[in-house]
Amino acid sequence: MVDLGNMTRAASELHVAQPALSQQLANLEAGLGVKLLDRSLKGVSPTHAGSLFYKHAKAILRKVDESQLAMRAESESPSGQITVAMPSSSARLITIPLIRLLVVDYPAIQLKLVEAPSAGIPALLSRGEVDIAIAADLAPTRLFKFQPLLSEELFAVFPAAQHGASSMTLTELSRFPLILPSQFNGIRSRLDAVFAKRKLTYKLVAEINVTSLLALAVREGLGASVLPWSAVHEYAQAGQLRVVTITRPSIKRNLQLCMTEDVSSSAAAALVLLAIKQVCGELTRSGEWRGSRWEMH
Repeated sequence: MVDLGNMTRAASELHVAQPALSQQLANLEAGLGVKLLDRSLKGVSPTHAGSLFYKHAKAILRKVDESQLAMRAESESPSGQITVAMPSSSARLITIPLIRLLVVDYPAIQLKLVEAPSAGIPALLSRGEVDIAIAADLAPTRLFKFQPLLSEELFAVFPAAQHGASSMTLTELSRFPLILPSQFNGIRSRLDAVFAKRKLTYKLVAEINVTSLLALAVREGLGASVLPWSAVHEYAQAGQLRVVTITRPSIKRNLQLCMTEDVSSSAAAALVLLAIKQVCGELTRSGEWRGSRWEMH
């Protein structure tokens, strides 16, 4: 109305009846407690309060338009930093293909990777230090969203020079000195539970929580270990370690995707989640992630 200076033309432009528009104006003036327009035979013109209100309204509408454009641009090309936490074992296999995929397909997203044991994942999510996490065998909680990712087999790991069969039973494994992660580690907890169920014991040589150092100790012949393929694939492929399947029983762990409710609504986070699933799915289907089974549906 201010731009056109005429109530009838304004109603026509807005495709509403003039009485309805007049009523809306009256309601607005009543709500604000001020008169916004002066009416005369020549049309309408803004009062001082009307001019002030018109100025602020135009600014608000401009901000709304800018916000809509920003949201549209974000949906078309999401950006921002997304922090992902995962166990060091999984990180050794996932990191490079994940970064490669994001750099090519979503260059505006900056990925920050954090190595963290599964037991520490809930605290990192609660404090907002990470957006997404890959964890092993975490108990579901209402505080976070969980999605199954994959299951992976745990293998017996020996020095490459130590010859033997391609598989062994848990009883046979119990006869070797072992170098393992500490009791707070998920792999160690799973292994101890299986040994206890079978009423078996093992000789512990040392506890090492750093995967690279653990692999080095095994390579030097100081003992055997039990680890997933993701943790030792580089050493095995380089001929430095020998990976042996454990039977009767086999030992597996389950990897999950974890996140908070608010993160799942972020366009950038949604794309990183999709990228993680794509990378893990391809590694599993191609056989590169030995002993893994895809759990996503």
